[in-house]
Amino acid sequence: MFKGRPPKPEKSEARNRPNREKKRLTKTVAIAELHPAPELMNEYGQQEWDRLMRNVSNLIHPQDLGLLEMACRAYGVYTAIEVEMLTTGRFFTNEKGENVLTAAARESKRQLEVYQKIVIQFGVTPLSRVKVAIPKKQDEEKPDPMEKLLSML
Repeated sequence: MFKGRPPKPEKSEARNRPNREKKRLTKTVAIAELHPAPELMNEYGQQEWDRLMRNVSNLIHPQDLGLLEMACRAYGVYTAIEVEMLTTGRFFTNEKGENVLTAAARESKRQLEVYQKIVIQFGVTPLSRVKVAIPKKQDEEKPDPMEKLLSML
């Protein structure tokens, strides 16, 4: 005969179970030093590289530097196009008399989308910061209990 639904676990049991969210988060190994910006980036991309390296250097693995470089290049191209469009304009009038986005405006939008997709993976946006595992700093060591006892003597 069926006994029905099993009882819910008590609150103390629920606390002892591993958190599934923590299991999904990957551990990262922080890079030791800040890498200089690659030379092939324009000045806007290099500035973004410096800003991102200061903010996410403890989250990225050395293998992620290429992806970070792609994001900064996309940001550099986006910013350069936006500065150019301050003088040339974002729209033009076609032969039908309609206002249409210029090719530069479409490319600017595409570069911004590339940038946004990549930086979300590094936890740069407020929502993505919640999802990224932030490793503990390695220089914070626990004091040795034996040293504590010896210092009291």
